Amino acid sequence: SLFNEDIDFYQMDAHELEFEDETFDLIITRNVTWNLERPIEAYEDWYRVLKPNGKLMNFDANWYGYIHDEEKKEEFEQNRLHSLKVNGDDNFDNIDCQKVDTNVMENIAHRLPLSKIERPKWDQYVLDDIGYDSIKVDCGIGNRIWHEGEQIKYKSTPMFMICARK
Repeated sequence: SLFNEDIDFYQMDAHELEFEDETFDLIITRNVTWNLERPIEAYEDWYRVLKPNGKLMNFDANWYGYIHDEEKKEEFEQNRLHSLKVNGDDNFDNIDCQKVDTNVMENIAHRLPLSKIERPKWDQYVLDDIGYDSIKVDCGIGNRIWHEGEQIKYKSTPMFMICARK
């Protein structure tokens, strides 16, 4: 293997990790937090399993924020049309070559708390309240890691990165 390391994979509840306190130097998440029913509990538990000076890197976006905000919905629909025009396919209903029922996804997102909240400001506040420090937010990360087609596609839902230290 590339690093000559054995890697163990675990599947568990992100709100209640089955690891000992102070286990990890680094936690990286991508497009996870917005899916959580109890995101504050998850942030608290991630803090618990981080070693002192351990770091959290969270990549996420305001996914499905348009469900609760008419202005965002209009922006999302315009962005979708522009993406279709420029990219030839908006690819919102066909993710990784699998047909996705966006109505089902929207119904799920409608029940999730972070679909209603303006992020990453909320995340900064919660992380600080839990005890994380050196909290830094990068709202332009998507422009540096997404290719041009993705930048067009996700313009109304830009990715952000939050880095914080225990």
